[in-house]
Amino acid sequence: MDRDDIFKIALEAGFNLEQGFLLRVTGIDEDLERFAVLVAAHEREACAELCDVLAVHPEYASDITKVAAQAIRARGEQ
Repeated sequence: MDRDDIFKIALEAGFNLEQGFLLRVTGIDEDLERFAVLVAAHEREACAELCDVLAVHPEYASDITKVAAQAIRARGEQ
């Protein structure tokens, strides 16, 4: 997710970002970007944890669920 994606999502969520210059001057844009990064990390971990649960579930257990959890966590390292 890049900066443009973050602002697009913020607009969809109802943030008033029409005064972009004011955002940069006040530092709100950096706060918003940090917030988006933290939310994405939290969501990745939640997805990876679901894969971890499925990896030991008798009906769904497979190596692919373990690999999926690893791949999801690795996205945060890019």
